[in-house]
Amino acid sequence: MDRDLVERARRGDQEAFAELVHQVSDTLYGVARRILRDPGLAEDVLQNALVTIWRKLPGLREADRFEGWAYRVLVNASYALPLAQPEGFDALWTRIVDSLRPDGRFSGQLFGVNDDWARSGVVVKSRAEVEAMLAPFEIERLQEFDGEDTTAIGSRKHWHVFHVVARKR
Repeated sequence: MDRDLVERARRGDQEAFAELVHQVSDTLYGVARRILRDPGLAEDVLQNALVTIWRKLPGLREADRFEGWAYRVLVNASYALPLAQPEGFDALWTRIVDSLRPDGRFSGQLFGVNDDWARSGVVVKSRAEVEAMLAPFEIERLQEFDGEDTTAIGSRKHWHVFHVVARKR
């Protein structure tokens, strides 16, 4: 990665940022697709991550670490919601719903009750609970995966994940 290009993008140079996006977007998309197992959801998460990267880029302390940092932003963007504090989740979800305008979209993941991480304090929901949460939305995609696969670092795990794209009514 060209350190000068990262430094220029950090200072707000949109052309430099566009070049960075060109250089890393295929790799980031591949990571998102492996995590989400769905090309459409991977594209949504990638777009959200790129917006976050642009917004937070001025705060990146070491330009040489751009690629690893961008990867972390992408992974955090794709699975942040289930990692919220369980006792504050309902209030967080209400804020998310209230922040969206009509026709605004929510794209994210929720862990199901069968997920290996369900016992580790992450937020988990049954399908009925997910559908109730999405009552204010028109569901464009609600895909449930309940099976064995690997984590982003290659460990085996039982995943139970709801992939959601929904438009607020």
